[in-house]
Amino acid sequence: MKLVSKKSVFCAVLLYVFSFCGILPLAQAKAAEFSIRAFPIYTYFSNDLCKLGLGGTAAFDFSPATFRANDKLLFSVQGSYVNMIEDGINAENYIDYGIGAGYSFRLSDRFYMYPELLGGIWTIIQNKKNKLPSERGFLYGARLSFEFHILPELYASLNAGYKSLNLLDGILSHSIHAGIGITYNFSKGLRYSSNISIPEVDLSPLFPVFYAHYIDNPFGTITLANNEEAAITDVHVYFYNEQYMLARTLVGSFDKIKQGEQVKIQITALLNESILSQLSESMTTAQVTVEYKLLNKAKDYSQTLSFTTLSRNSMTWEDDRQAAAFASPRDSCAQKFARQVKSIVKSSVRKDIPLNIQYAGALFCALKEYGINYVIDPSSAYSDNTGGLTIDFLQFPYQTLSYHGGDCDDLSIMNCSLLEAIGIKTAFVTIPGHIYIAFDSGVSEEEAKTQIPNGHYVVKDGVVWIPYEITLCTDTFDLALRTGYSQWEKAGEAAALIPLKDAWAAFKAVSVPESDTSIQFPEHERILKSFANLTY
Repeated sequence: MKLVSKKSVFCAVLLYVFSFCGILPLAQAKAAEFSIRAFPIYTYFSNDLCKLGLGGTAAFDFSPATFRANDKLLFSVQGSYVNMIEDGINAENYIDYGIGAGYSFRLSDRFYMYPELLGGIWTIIQNKKNKLPSERGFLYGARLSFEFHILPELYASLNAGYKSLNLLDGILSHSIHAGIGITYNFSKGLRYSSNISIPEVDLSPLFPVFYAHYIDNPFGTITLANNEEAAITDVHVYFYNEQYMLARTLVGSFDKIKQGEQVKIQITALLNESILSQLSESMTTAQVTVEYKLLNKAKDYSQTLSFTTLSRNSMTWEDDRQAAAFASPRDSCAQKFARQVKSIVKSSVRKDIPLNIQYAGALFCALKEYGINYVIDPSSAYSDNTGGLTIDFLQFPYQTLSYHGGDCDDLSIMNCSLLEAIGIKTAFVTIPGHIYIAFDSGVSEEEAKTQIPNGHYVVKDGVVWIPYEITLCTDTFDLALRTGYSQWEKAGEAAALIPLKDAWAAFKAVSVPESDTSIQFPEHERILKSFANLTY
């Protein structure tokens, strides 16, 4: 035991010195490996001891350290049996056993070169029948093997070696042996493990209202690292959240990832509408599963990721188009309100004013009679958050109707939803520090010159838009139109018009079950009276 300890210390010091000097790279932190080799051999003996021997070798290998990609330092206990044939008869039986030390060099993903040094004791067994005496002594030698990795745990090899058979008073014989063999690595075969990892995770908070957006647009990235002994192939990466997904989403597919290589993967998800039930911020977990092949052997790896899921009313103003997700013509409360207003005033419309402008005016009257108010939210103002990543709280149309008010973004969302519900196209209008809306006049550019009072309109992509300042909901409709246009003119190039149709292409409009709520609709007579007195 004392001798073994000294050898272990000596080997450790030697390896450290080699590593420090750059002769060997530092070992990787991997578990020790055990394997067994078996190979038949043909042996040639010199000095007329025997011309040819047939037999085999078995070795039990132990690898305490791994270097570079998959180089290994190996120690072994091994033994050989050879039937020594001379003049066509079985002459004597040769046995040796001892230890070996070697280093397995990785030449490629599947090919390795394994030189080793051998030492031990040999015995030629007495053959009484042929009156041949027994002999014994010590040996030393070397062997070179070339291995082909069929599977991670199964190798085939070609090997050739030399042994010097010695007596106490000199050399008995030299032997050369060669053969083919097979190696089974118990550690890899019996102890299943995956040597890939996800060293970097960068996931943004999940906004429920954009659940459809995440199908094609990533909300984060992960880095996948291949730490296996060889390249991995047929790699498929899946993302799955049990709470909000019916099936896992394929987020990455690679024909091959080289050993030591890292790849970035964008995370998308096929979420379902149940995520719209999220009323408050919470931590969510998901599973990333990697399925791949290593040297034709199927393997897999899974890791749990944590990220934040925000409330369904959350949004940032990094992209103004995102607000379109809240503006839904399918919002039940807004849909009933708008269609009821249209049916009330339908028989009272004038012929000298474009129909879309009159219906927009009718909705203005109905909302005013209903008691809608513009309420500034000091903790969640568009002017404070515009263009940034600060999380804002936006109301769905039914909430603004239920609460009888909201700030500029809430009123914009509600009015767009009302107009879209009766078939009038709308757009967001953004100017520095403020958001309001515009609606399609329903007339051509030529018709607009004579049919739209005061020429207060904007032409974009062939559509005549009417800017509409929705925050003046307690004033008059004509003031809301004049103010909307003057703000557009004053902002100049800083103003932007975003048609909801275009915004919905990126951020699908959503509605929630709670939108089918009842509200106290204003009296029809009051709406008709207000509509009759409307000025444009």
